Amino acid sequence: MTIKQYEPIYELNPLRKELREKGIHLVEVYPGLINTEFHEKAGRRISRGTPPEEVAKAIIKAVEKKKKVVYTPKYLALLRLIGPHLLLI
Repeated sequence: MTIKQYEPIYELNPLRKELREKGIHLVEVYPGLINTEFHEKAGRRISRGTPPEEVAKAIIKAVEKKKKVVYTPKYLALLRLIGPHLLLI
């Protein structure tokens, strides 16, 4: 992996600081597969995925608690931590 793959994440920290000074809270949202009709309209039917209502609730909760990041489903947070190391296995 290269630093270029991580660059978008690191670019959010200066933006977060700038927005905080203006009273705006920034939340990064990392959703997994969301079970919506988008997939069917795109010609691909899916039988799994997180319901959009669950994703919305997670985002609302993150905003209310002033969290910086929200993962849905939550196991994606673990995958993000170990993801860079999977290439070493």
